[in-house]
Amino acid sequence: MKRARKKSHVSVKVGGVAPTIETLSDLMHDLWAIQDTHPELYWQLYQLIAWLLLPDGFIWQQPENRVWMRHSVARHHLERGKKWDEGGHDPDGAFQSASDDLRKHPAAVGPDRITAAYKQGERKLPPELRRPKRHRGRPRRK
Repeated sequence: MKRARKKSHVSVKVGGVAPTIETLSDLMHDLWAIQDTHPELYWQLYQLIAWLLLPDGFIWQQPENRVWMRHSVARHHLERGKKWDEGGHDPDGAFQSASDDLRKHPAAVGPDRITAAYKQGERKLPPELRRPKRHRGRPRRK
């Protein structure tokens, strides 16, 4: 005999703003505080957040998260000493390298869009967190 499933009397509402990749990344960092005291909880939360960050996870359906990822990868390459390659014409440049790194990722685009995402991301940062601008051929003003 098949049992009928009872309908729950508890209403569940999911609302609010979906988390951004920045929020989830910060949460992953904050989890380190409970790693030693609650290892099981730490591991369960870590797996959940990692699942959300997977390339096919829902987090990548939000355009601002894809732009954030492009900015982060480009900034990583610039901080590692790669050259500024406006438009991605240099195979050793930061934006071409970022485009290559993201090739099979939902945030994949060409180097020109990576450049635009990098500039947009830097404008959103507070001045103290922005990378210093370098001007070709002339010393920086103080």
